[in-house]
Amino acid sequence: MTSVLRPTVVSVLMFLVLLGLETPCEGIPVDRFVFGFSNHGIPQTLTLDGVRTLSAIRQGWYDSGGSHEPFNDNYIAGAVEGHVDRNFFVFALPTRVTPITSATLNLFQPIKVGDSFGNGYSSPNPTETYRLFEVSAPPSAVGNVSFSPAIFDDLGSGTTFGSVLVAPSANGTTIHIPLNGAGVTALNLASGGEFALGEQST
Repeated sequence: MTSVLRPTVVSVLMFLVLLGLETPCEGIPVDRFVFGFSNHGIPQTLTLDGVRTLSAIRQGWYDSGGSHEPFNDNYIAGAVEGHVDRNFFVFALPTRVTPITSATLNLFQPIKVGDSFGNGYSSPNPTETYRLFEVSAPPSAVGNVSFSPAIFDDLGSGTTFGSVLVAPSANGTTIHIPLNGAGVTALNLASGGEFALGEQST
């Protein structure tokens, strides 16, 4: 089943709780995610040296079972409906004559407006930490392979390229995550090719 967040089950449970007909049960996993209900058809961006902005050529998520839907560019990250999603973004880098000195990943955090599905941030915690990781898998495989537990593992491990604390107040805004020195170095090494970033929320 394809959806931005499998909203039917979540919405029904929330409705029953509000009516007092259902209460959260001990032992049921609690949803903790960022970038839920991400807009389809809107590529997220990477800004190089503060002046050049690249749009992602692929974006999405792999779940903890290794599944990915190549046609679904929703980029939720976190725990939802009893499993974990890790997101990714792939960029086609230009060939550079001079090295990149800085880079920032820009991700829109959805907000519920009118009949839209819901807010991007959902957690019992006041903040969630969102981390960027290197991806050791070939970038051409990330987002093109529809089933790979190895890619799921890869998206949340290895060298950290940056992190940010995300709070509910970020709903409806673009979150900017600067890449650290290791991330900038990796970008320069990938000049002229594809570059993938893996992310997880904890």
